[in-house]
Amino acid sequence: MKKISIMVLALFMAFSPLAHAHSGRTDSNGGHNCSDKSKAKGLCSGYHYHNGGNSSGSGSSGSSSTTSSKKTTNSNTKTSEATKVKKSYSESNLTVFIENEKVQIDPKPILFNSANYLPLRVTAELLGAKVAWDQGTNTITISKDDRTFILTVDSTAAKINDESTTISSAPIIVNNVVYVSIRVIAEGLGYTAKYQSDMDSLYINK
Repeated sequence: MKKISIMVLALFMAFSPLAHAHSGRTDSNGGHNCSDKSKAKGLCSGYHYHNGGNSSGSGSSGSSSTTSSKKTTNSNTKTSEATKVKKSYSESNLTVFIENEKVQIDPKPILFNSANYLPLRVTAELLGAKVAWDQGTNTITISKDDRTFILTVDSTAAKINDESTTISSAPIIVNNVVYVSIRVIAEGLGYTAKYQSDMDSLYINK
């Protein structure tokens, strides 16, 4: 009996620090953070679970999992948004003539939605117009003589001499350059545009 009593006492003393290491108060997940005293005694090192809670690791792992999930969701959202605004285009071999004189367009025209688009600033200046860009509103103002043509990137709303109008296709930005369809730039400045498909050539004339 004496030996049994000593063994029972020894077991009680061995496990009693663990019993007193915790306040018994747990959070909604069934765990809690160790007290400073418990950490000092080497009884635990951080957040842990009780009463059937998740004992696979510290509580911070659950938090990082949630954070990681949020980061993944945000990343997917950004990727999705980037895909929506991405422009699918190809370089065009279009030859351009202004008043029947061949001109060099640099950067080169592009094909977008099966239509030829010209770099707006270069084309407007070749037509003798001045171009002003408002980065805050993505608005372009083109002026020549007594004519003012105002466009907005990704919008078919426009103004000619302060009169609202709707253009056939919206200007787009590709590689930090504003492009606009042939018809829009020509008609906006009072020109006519004729496309010769067999020669892949464009003629812009008054």
